[in-house]
Amino acid sequence: MDKIKQRMKKIEILSTILFIIILISFSTYVINEHENIFIGMYKIVTSPAILVTDFMYVGGIGAAFLNAVFNFFFLIFS
Repeated sequence: MDKIKQRMKKIEILSTILFIIILISFSTYVINEHENIFIGMYKIVTSPAILVTDFMYVGGIGAAFLNAVFNFFFLIFS
């Protein structure tokens, strides 16, 4: 019985994290146009920037949010 409660708690936490990731990803498309986000992501990937604020300047706010979501997703599920 205790294992079931632990498993349900893990499922609840992971579903909350997944919902937040989907919500932030959707908000990036609302903020910017689709083409600008992909161009911005390309600029972010090819730029030698280190700071997060540099990513916002190089690729725009939508691409910077999407980049943050990808990094967060990679760190959580790797």
